[in-house]
This record gives sequence, C-alpha cells and structure tokens, in this order.
Amino acid sequence: MFPKWEFDVEDTLAENIIKLMFVKKPWKWTMDCWEVTGTWVNTKPVVVSPAKKKVVKEDSPRPRKKARKEAAAEASEEAAAEATEEDIADAMREGFGTCLKEIKYLSERVEAVEKKSESINETNAGRKILAEDKGPDVPADVPADVPADVPAAVPADTSSSEDKAPEPSLVLLDKNQSTISDLQKEDARYLEKRDLSHIDAWINVLMKRYDANPQHFRSARMCFLDHLFAQQWRFNYKDFKDSKPDHNGLGRRFPGGAWNYYAGTIPLFCQSNKVWETDIDDIYAPVNFADSHWIAMWISIPKRHIVVFDSICSSISPEELDVVMESFLYMVPYLLVECASSDEVRPQYSLEPFTYERPTNIPPARAGDCGVYALKYIECHALGIEFSKKDFAKPNGKSMRDKMAVDIFQ
Repeated sequence: MFPKWEFDVEDTLAENIIKLMFVKKPWKWTMDCWEVTGTWVNTKPVVVSPAKKKVVKEDSPRPRKKARKEAAAEASEEAAAEATEEDIADAMREGFGTCLKEIKYLSERVEAVEKKSESINETNAGRKILAEDKGPDVPADVPADVPADVPAAVPADTSSSEDKAPEPSLVLLDKNQSTISDLQKEDARYLEKRDLSHIDAWINVLMKRYDANPQHFRSARMCFLDHLFAQQWRFNYKDFKDSKPDHNGLGRRFPGGAWNYYAGTIPLFCQSNKVWETDIDDIYAPVNFADSHWIAMWISIPKRHIVVFDSICSSISPEELDVVMESFLYMVPYLLVECASSDEVRPQYSLEPFTYERPTNIPPARAGDCGVYALKYIECHALGIEFSKKDFAKPNGKSMRDKMAVDIFQ
C-alpha cells in the first residue's frame, strides 16, 4: 500500500502493524509475531486449570453483597482495559496518519524536483541546439509587386535529399528559464556593478588619504570625485543643452547634485566643504565609456583645460572622445559662472568652453586592466609622481590590482 523506495528492507513486524490498522479483516496478536531474543523460551506445556465459579449461598445476605461489589470491580477493570486499548489504538492511528502525510509530502517534493530537473535539462539542450544549429539563408527573390509581408513562392527542389541543408530545429523554451541573451546581460550587469564598486572604493581611499595627509600630495587645492559625477553629467547633458537660458545666458538645467559637487558637500562620509575655484584648482574623476572602458580625467580650473589619461587609446576614437568630453567642456565653466558668490565676482569667469587633450606617451595597459591603470594615473598624478614605464609595465597589472585590493580592505 506504500510506494517502494530504493534500499527498502522488508519488515514483517511493521507490516503486521499496518495490517492491524488498515486491513478490513482484523488481525490478532500472537506470540509468534515477535521474535524472542535475550530470554529463555519455556518449552514445557502450560497447564491451565479451569476457573472455579464462585458459589454464593442464598441464605446469607452478606456474600451476595460482596459478590455484587466484586462484579462491579471486574466490570470497571474491563472497561478500563477497553478504554486503554482504544487510547492506544487512537494514538497508533494518529501516528500512522502523520507518517502518511509526511510520506505524501516527500513524494510531492521529489516529483517537483524531478520536474524541475527535467525542465532545466531541456532548457540546456535547447541552448546547445540554438548555439550549434544555423538555418540556411532564405533567398530574397521577391517580385516587386508583391508586398514585403507576403512570403515568396519557393520553387520545387529537384536536387536529391542528400544535397539539402538540414532544416533548423524548433526548440520550445520555458518562459521561466533564462535564455542565453538574458544570462549574458545579467553577467554584464554583474561585472559592471562589481567594477563600479571597486572604482569608487579606491576613490574613497584617495579621499581618506588626502583628508588625513594632504602634505603628501602635490597641492592642497584638489578633490577626488566618484564615477557618478561623470555618469550623471554625461547622461543629463542633453537636458542642459535643450533648456533655455535667461537674458544673461544663465539658468540652464544642471544635473542633480551639481551644487553639492561644486560646494564639496558630498560624499557625506568625507566632506571637504571646499568650493571650486575658491578652494579647489584640480579635479580628478574616473570616466566610463560604453560600459567597457575606463579613462581618468584631470580638470584644471585655472588653466581651463582637461587632460584625459587613456591606457588603451584604441578603445575610443577621437570622434567618440569628443562626444564624451563635450559635457565637461561646457558645463564646468557654466557651473562656475552660475554658482559665483556674487555679481561682482561673476565677470571674472567666462562661459567659453574648456579645452582638452589626450596624451599618447603614457604607459599603456592590456585589455582588462584599464580600470586599474585609470585609478593609478589619478593617484600618481595627484602625488606628483611620473608614470614610470617600469612600474606601469603590462605584466604588473595583476600585482597593482592585488595591492589596491589590500589597501581597500584595510
């Protein structure tokens, strides 16, 4: 009546108990049902003498009363014995009912796991087929007077079946399972998030070091910004251009948090409270291009010039770099004029865009190390250290990364 599982061992005693509880015909207990172990078996026949009936004399009222008491006691004992047996039977039924529920639950779980496993296997097989099978190109011989959405008639193929290309396979994928493109997008998002966290973690290290020991750096008038600064400014540059200025040429829409960067109130854990131009001359920030390449940016406010440190110049064409830098060339001077402390100071600034350059004589990096090199460019330039070809050799990329990871952890 129960499912058979692997490595099941026949248990006659347990089956007898089950038969007692669930088989229609009652099953009687006997001494043969239990194996006798550790005791001495009595092989001598047991003589049972017949029970003697108690005789009560009719002429004595006291023995009759005593007999009634004994009969009542025996009846109560029998009732108690029956009640005890019923309690035991009820307890056994309840215990076996719980066992049945557990077995049913486990069976359902096993079935669900098997279905899930089969679904995953079918999905993996579908991915493999999609990756390997490529259907033949469909000829584009469609008459001019036939609409584009009407399929063209395919002429009968007179070649042998051996010359025909194999037909593409039709694979039905589970909607709940991720496809190859979904997994690739998820991996890309994970790598992007991981790289962003590492980039900002090192910028935070530089902020802390500069705040604790500014004398080690080449100037006391500098600041370090995280990747969100460049990301927000590039993303919202279109809104800045499309917004209409006032009669003074001001009033354009800036990205969110522009004033906080300008006044040095972010990040909260390491506020410098230094204002651009008034207290800050040099700004360092990492810039991400197309979620695949990192460059470093040094903005010199007094020189009205931006220097781009690019470890792999072939990753960004000059035209693409012009688009990337346009937002900073126009919005930085505009912010300086817009946020000037007074109307008397404002004429000292100009709305003319900054200029920029990308040096090509810096040590290059190999693919995958652009983020590490961009951060090291920022660190070395802020400390006044030249970019040594020996220190920035391509084989040193891993050791640089490991050292930065240790510093971030500490």
